[in-house]
Amino acid sequence: MSGKVWGSGKFRFKDFLVIVIFLSIAATSIELFRRDLLQTFSLQNVEPVGVVVVKKNTVQRRLSDRVLWDRLSNESPVYIGDLIRVADLSSASLFIENNSIELIENTLIRIIRGVDNEGIQIVLSEGNLSLAAGDEASSLLIDMMGQQVQTVAGAVINLSIETDGSYSVQVNEGSVQIMDQAGLVQEISSGELINIDAEGRQRLESAVVVTAPRPSARYVNRDAGGLPVNFSWNRINLEADAGLTLETSSERNFSNVSQRIDNLNNQTQVNIGAGEWYWRISYNDEILSAGNLTIADGTGPMLLSPAYNSVFRFQDTFPVINFQWAEVSEAISYIIEVSESAEFLNPLIRERSPSASYVCPVPGTGTWFWRVTPVFPEIYIGAASFSETLFFSIERSENPPEEVSISQWLAMEAPPDVLPEGLPEEFYPEPVVEEPPPPPPPPPPPRLASPRSLLPLNATRFGFEELRMQRTIDFTWAVVPEANAYNFILYQQTASGRRQIVNTTLNTPRYTLTNLQLLDRGTFIWQVEPINIGAGSMINRRGNIVENTFVIDFPAPLPIQIDETGILYGN
Repeated sequence: MSGKVWGSGKFRFKDFLVIVIFLSIAATSIELFRRDLLQTFSLQNVEPVGVVVVKKNTVQRRLSDRVLWDRLSNESPVYIGDLIRVADLSSASLFIENNSIELIENTLIRIIRGVDNEGIQIVLSEGNLSLAAGDEASSLLIDMMGQQVQTVAGAVINLSIETDGSYSVQVNEGSVQIMDQAGLVQEISSGELINIDAEGRQRLESAVVVTAPRPSARYVNRDAGGLPVNFSWNRINLEADAGLTLETSSERNFSNVSQRIDNLNNQTQVNIGAGEWYWRISYNDEILSAGNLTIADGTGPMLLSPAYNSVFRFQDTFPVINFQWAEVSEAISYIIEVSESAEFLNPLIRERSPSASYVCPVPGTGTWFWRVTPVFPEIYIGAASFSETLFFSIERSENPPEEVSISQWLAMEAPPDVLPEGLPEEFYPEPVVEEPPPPPPPPPPPRLASPRSLLPLNATRFGFEELRMQRTIDFTWAVVPEANAYNFILYQQTASGRRQIVNTTLNTPRYTLTNLQLLDRGTFIWQVEPINIGAGSMINRRGNIVENTFVIDFPAPLPIQIDETGILYGN
């Protein structure tokens, strides 16, 4: 009977074996997850060595002895033993002991203790790392391809490991020491470069080492116009009469070159507007150096509320004022000031707000002035200016007059201005003949029609591999009659509201987003407003605004189990 059962296909011994194997795998997975979770809890009692700021998209961290990768949020702590990788179309900033470290896409590093358990060491396995050491920064040891790079305070360096195993070390400011596997120590000063091929031989190629601006430099421009940026570099293995070319572009692939300067020797100055910009230096169409920089708009935000010359009235309790202003890209906080004087001497309120709003009571009547200053991270060069100054008034409302009879009114020595009904005619003043009101202004011209046929369609989802292949997102819509321009705005939906990413005016019904590093996982809203621009760049007519949404659907990073140096970017 039993043989019949086991051989009938209802339940065989190998079925039982498969069940046992799967249960064992499940038990092992649960145990690994338990250990991983316990290690996460144990970090609550461990002092972090720094913090990582996720600038774009996917940045992951794997703790020492763990099997799972965590997707890092903005301003996440980092610890000894952490393995940090930056995915494609992503970037991050790492801050350790007054050292600012920029990690670009496809970079993998590990944070460990230095020799004899002293100091901190960073192992660069692949990708690109730029380090700017502050004046009081602790020395860091960077290991790359067996070479030990020792930093000092004030040094600015760039390290790069290519996929073929070649690597380079260039010093932009200060100096560093490099010790090879044989123990030989070499010092490299500002403007010098070491370029090693995959076989370990030094390459004597033409190159330039840019000493200004710094790698991934960030500036704050407090003027309405562009910011003059000084470029200087050291020429390596180039003829004295070899004229170099500097190009700048807002597009990563330089499909649209903004400025081009030819026949350069070793320096120039370029006027650059707000935004993220890419630059490259070339000779005979061969790119010798390339980088990027960011210009933040530091002219001060637009003030929204309370509006100019607003009046707040109260009877018993001073009003609570909701101050609001436009967000400033790259700003980490704002300083709001409220004062009785336009010079803001001894302001009543001077507070820092992490968002573009601040709510508080203003305990005093009269006229009040207010302004806002954006605050940028310390890695930005320069400081922002104040916004424009607006003012509002707070007035105490008088209680309404009590009604009195005719006899009471006649008996009063100083009767109130409000006359009771029924008095003789001599008590009433002559009627005032008012001027007829001016004719109403002509109605505004009718709004332009709404844009139609918007692409991408509403709620379109973009996957990581799709963006990685096409590298751009095209936004198109049908031509609107009588419109000769279009306002295009791109927002990211965040927990605190919409965060503006792009705001531009176009002459054609099309916009191509080529800098995908502006995007992150989540929901985005894009708006189009048709306009008609006349003489003097004045807007004659506006149109109805339409908007669509799309979703960036990067897959969640957990759970992932790979070996220590495996790369599965995008997971």
